[in-house]
Amino acid sequence: MERLACYKEYNSGAVFWSPQKIKDARACKRAKQQEEDQKKLQKANNKDLKEANKLYKKKIAEERRLAREKAKEEKERVRVEKDAKYKRKQEAQNTQKAVQQPQLGKRNASQSSQPKGKRVQRSGVDGEGGRWNVAPSAAPSCTTNCERSAKPQRIFE
Repeated sequence: MERLACYKEYNSGAVFWSPQKIKDARACKRAKQQEEDQKKLQKANNKDLKEANKLYKKKIAEERRLAREKAKEEKERVRVEKDAKYKRKQEAQNTQKAVQQPQLGKRNASQSSQPKGKRVQRSGVDGEGGRWNVAPSAAPSCTTNCERSAKPQRIFE
């Protein structure tokens, strides 16, 4: 028979097996076999759990990706809708502006117009054709706020 590691009574190479020791050795062997089977079963269970966890995580990631895509599509749809609404509003305002009469600006205060220069008739002696020409006007009179006369500026001299 084989030697088992269950018994630490082995002091020498020779072992005498009694029927009781054989029975104990077989029980020890069965216990070890059961432990190995349990370890294998536990490893298989762990492997299955890991695989299931992996599939679950993949499924959750796929659901999140789909949710992100839906949210993105919804945002895009809302943005397009908002842009279309804004364009419709702008077009309505533009057509409304076209229908309204244009408002005139503020009235300008009546201002005195500057006198036009005298027309002088030239004779045909110069050879220029004898047409009406405008004579240079006199320099405008300068007055201060107190209605006093002042010297004209040099640009008019």
